[in-house]
Amino acid sequence: MNPYNGLEDDKLMVLYQKGSSQAFEILHERHKSRVITYLSKRIADKNAQNEIFQNIFLKLHRKRDLYNPDFLFAKWLYTICRSELVDYFRLKKMETVQWDEHLHASEQVPTKELIELEDFKTLTSDEKKAISLRYYSDQDFSEISETLGTSAANSRKIVSRGIAKLRAALAGEKK
Repeated sequence: MNPYNGLEDDKLMVLYQKGSSQAFEILHERHKSRVITYLSKRIADKNAQNEIFQNIFLKLHRKRDLYNPDFLFAKWLYTICRSELVDYFRLKKMETVQWDEHLHASEQVPTKELIELEDFKTLTSDEKKAISLRYYSDQDFSEISETLGTSAANSRKIVSRGIAKLRAALAGEKK
């Protein structure tokens, strides 16, 4: 039996900072299922989950000297989890953007032509512009709100309303 089994996470992390591999093993065993659950709720791809899981504990190891025992270990660990998820999604977005750049021009639907489609005629000019900025220019709601001269919350509502109208039009309903 490991003498560290009864210790709190914060104390185990301090021992790990001092070089105890046994303390790390206990922390890993205690938190691995929670971290896996956290990841599985956010990512469906098992390979990505495993990669991020490994990166989380690797970062925990590399940054162990930065841990402050005045704060809860679990919060520190989940901050690392979130950071790794953000890094993963940023990388994924970059790969997607790079892939999109290699599509042939004929395969891409220009925004102007798309807005001319019949289903878009049900939208107001602000809705057309907001959807175009959101999905074709990849702008966030604060950027859209500057263009439209409204608040970020209202720009979000304009996009949502426009999407609802499009869904209704595509389903053959009138909105």
